[in-house]
Amino acid sequence: MQIMKAHTLGSYGCCAACHMWWGRLAPYPCVQVEWAARVVSRGMTERFLTAVGER
Repeated sequence: MQIMKAHTLGSYGCCAACHMWWGRLAPYPCVQVEWAARVVSRGMTERFLTAVGER
């Protein structure tokens, strides 16, 4: 979640954190945000399946 909070859309259409930390003009959403979103969604799916008794 901290990655998703840090890597936000900059006023120029690129990822603000990538530009600030690495000097990269990475399009938003950047690779780090896409990875973090997959990890979060996997965790939510796992909790749901556990709650309904599928796991």
